[in-house]
Amino acid sequence: MFEKTTQFARNIVRLPFRTHLKSRFSALNVRRRNELVVMDTVWADEPAVDDGSMATQVFVSRNTSVTDVYGCKTDAEFAGILEDNT
Repeated sequence: MFEKTTQFARNIVRLPFRTHLKSRFSALNVRRRNELVVMDTVWADEPAVDDGSMATQVFVSRNTSVTDVYGCKTDAEFAGILEDNT
């Protein structure tokens, strides 16, 4: 059986394991704020000049007072804005 199989495969597991300072997966390298964030929606009577947004989502962190403001045109955009902020 051994003679019939390919013997040119490479061993991809390296022992002993190497120490990694950064994760191999870039999605795990994202820094996040570890604090509570409050939010509010502010509606306008007239659309914005640059992109036509009728509302803004305001996020304020409670400890560091970092404020993020995102414009939105419809209520359906809220879920994407919330994911961008977290």
